[in-house]
Amino acid sequence: MAAKFKMEYAEEMKKRGLEHMLQPTSNSNAEPVPIQAETELLPLPIEGALALGGISPKGLGMRTIPNDFNPADIPPRNWIIDKYIQGNYITLIAAAGATGKSIFTLTLAVSVALGKDLLDLGTTAQGNVLVINNEDDDVELDRRLAGIFKLHRISNHDVNNKLFLKSGYGKRITISTNTGQGMMRSFDVDNIIAEIMRCDIKVLIIDPFVSTHQEQENDNTALDEVMSYYRQIASQTGVAIVLVHHTRKNGEESDRFAGDVDSMRGASSTKDAARLCFTLAKMGEKSADKHGIEWRERHQLIRLDDAKNNFTLNTGRPKWLKLESVLIANGEWLGVPRPYDLPEPVNSQKATPESKEHTIFSYIVSGVLTMNGHEGGNVKRPQLLKQLLKETRYSASKIEEDLTMLPVGSSKARRVNVDGVFYRVHQVDGAHAKAAKTIYVIVDQ
Repeated sequence: MAAKFKMEYAEEMKKRGLEHMLQPTSNSNAEPVPIQAETELLPLPIEGALALGGISPKGLGMRTIPNDFNPADIPPRNWIIDKYIQGNYITLIAAAGATGKSIFTLTLAVSVALGKDLLDLGTTAQGNVLVINNEDDDVELDRRLAGIFKLHRISNHDVNNKLFLKSGYGKRITISTNTGQGMMRSFDVDNIIAEIMRCDIKVLIIDPFVSTHQEQENDNTALDEVMSYYRQIASQTGVAIVLVHHTRKNGEESDRFAGDVDSMRGASSTKDAARLCFTLAKMGEKSADKHGIEWRERHQLIRLDDAKNNFTLNTGRPKWLKLESVLIANGEWLGVPRPYDLPEPVNSQKATPESKEHTIFSYIVSGVLTMNGHEGGNVKRPQLLKQLLKETRYSASKIEEDLTMLPVGSSKARRVNVDGVFYRVHQVDGAHAKAAKTIYVIVDQ
């Protein structure tokens, strides 16, 4: 038995390359005897051991850091819109209802398709975009695009074969489906991946996220599985994914919750899976009062805040946008976002007659711009009165009183700053005493 053990032991030592630890016995035909050592025997070498930096095809596929590791060789992050949308990752943009998130993300899509920063967010790389919208039909999407094109002076030829749209209004596009026995990946996922590859899509926008699955919004396990399907799409194609999500209803002071990732509705696993999260919120009353914003304009202002960013530092400063009223060729009005410079805070107790006059003239000029576009023009006072009644909470008598403050004659025109652009405004008497006055607004060159 002992001889058998020695023979097996010797064979094992030879396999390990430790022949030098064996010594022959006096009997040349006998098996060598192992030299006694104070230490434990060395472990067996790992079969198929990795060269430093290599990746094993077996097991976990682990890697280690090579000796020639050079940080300069690391590819830069694939930002589509700097600090907002990154290839291979998920961005979550959440807002309460009627905030303008769909028109905002559609403008975002046009920005990327053009490679032009329409919203003053930062450097924007050009890339093809696919928007999947399960809430609006094709006609509504066309209506909104018409508004975006008009406000930002874009030709439809500029985005041809760069911007792709899919309405799921009649039949939703889904990422997961529930068979009754459990959740599974939807067949739509393979179609989405195929289209991303075929059309070289760089950004995929899903509006809204909740419409693409059938799970309970607060079920962390289920929502984590849903998000894993989105991660699979991003990982397999390298596409940047933007999910349009909802926040809880936060009332009139919604901007108090701006930038709060916990204000997002549903399971925490949803926002945990996204590497970039942003909130879109209306301007609240307190902010409007602080900056001297009129009621009409306040409801057109929205803010985009960083709620979670795993790649860059949060600046703590919101991006302000204004939903500009745009008249499209079919006669309908739409609110289309554009960058907005928030005025410095004001002290209402120190308001001067000049500042009060400017506030009044500003909302009058804004009404003319709503009717005629950014170049201004002329409008009869009765027509402008009707427009301002729709856009403000002011009474007809209040508006009439404010209109009478406008100077008469171009030589007395007042200079007014509206959204960073200077205009001159005045009015002209009618041809006779009972004729309506005409309001003129021209860009101040």
